[in-house]
Amino acid sequence: AVSLLLRKSLAARPDLRVLILDPHNEFAASLPEHCVRVDSTTLDLPFWMFKLEEFAEVLFRGRETVPEEVDALRDLIP
Repeated sequence: AVSLLLRKSLAARPDLRVLILDPHNEFAASLPEHCVRVDSTTLDLPFWMFKLEEFAEVLFRGRETVPEEVDALRDLIP
């Protein structure tokens, strides 16, 4: 039903932009000509969007963070 509504809406308004968060990948198959898939391998987020703790998780990639290292990052990042 949602795919049909989207298809009709896009037919009526070709310039329409729709953002669908589709964690189960249900709409990509029904709207392949309009779909741009973004997943964890294609999504690039700038590091300035992260909180310090999130940035540390990305930087240290799975190993436990050391408080002294996080403090050093806090001092180095303006």
